[in-house]
Amino acid sequence: EGTATRRVSSSQELQDLLRDGRQNAPGSTHVLALVHLTKTSISGATSRSKIVFVDLAGIGSHAPREASASHKALEDALRMAASRQPLVGCANHVLTEALQDCIGGSAKMLLLALLAERAERSEALQAVALASVGSW
Repeated sequence: EGTATRRVSSSQELQDLLRDGRQNAPGSTHVLALVHLTKTSISGATSRSKIVFVDLAGIGSHAPREASASHKALEDALRMAASRQPLVGCANHVLTEALQDCIGGSAKMLLLALLAERAERSEALQAVALASVGSW
């Protein structure tokens, strides 16, 4: 729901697309951008990579029910990966299904938890808890 595919050919086009996607999304919605990179060398060899940008909707007591469910699903997936368990149940939520090949294995993940200056204490604690789950 609400998905779109766009082809870009420069870093500026990518930046513009990511900015526009975030600005046009409702405030209580996750924004997920999957960037598929293809590089062809002079010899003709092709390599492919994927970068995933996720802007999670709010966390805490004021978060919509769906946002809370996705945070819980992500936390569960990160716990499984941190303990080297198979990522079972990732298909149970659209967010973790989209991120399944980015969690664990040989994937590299960087999770940034950014809080509003006036975030409630419970929001801050929940965000820090989520960000620290995958500390392995």
